[in-house]
Amino acid sequence: MAHRKLIQIDQSTGEVVDGMTMFVPNRTRNGFGNDWFAMCMNAAMEFATSDLTVSDHKVLWAMLSHLEFENAIAINQSDIAKRLQIHRVTVCESLKKLSSLGIIIPSKDIRCAYRLNPGYAWRGSGKNHRAALEGKLRLRSP
Repeated sequence: MAHRKLIQIDQSTGEVVDGMTMFVPNRTRNGFGNDWFAMCMNAAMEFATSDLTVSDHKVLWAMLSHLEFENAIAINQSDIAKRLQIHRVTVCESLKKLSSLGIIIPSKDIRCAYRLNPGYAWRGSGKNHRAALEGKLRLRSP
């Protein structure tokens, strides 16, 4: 096969233009706006088949509704309890369980701050997700 060279010609002048023209479509936004996160389907099955109680699931999903970029979650137990209409002690027990299972990671520096394990779900850039999974991303405290 012969080597072919593609060229561009300026239609108005007939001049050969060096370089390459590239079509880059406008970036389309997803229908969720800023309220989205990506979740691993294996995690969904793990949650469904775990020994998490109904209260544990409610607390987890309430926390996920506050998920910020790089999986930061800042919400206090009283707010969760009030929103879910369950006792604060129940929320505390659920947070301990979710933490012991490695689903959430409590902040060492800030009260009421957690991080969702990036192996379950992610909110942020794909590049930072890969780095977080590999333990190479230095995450800011939420």
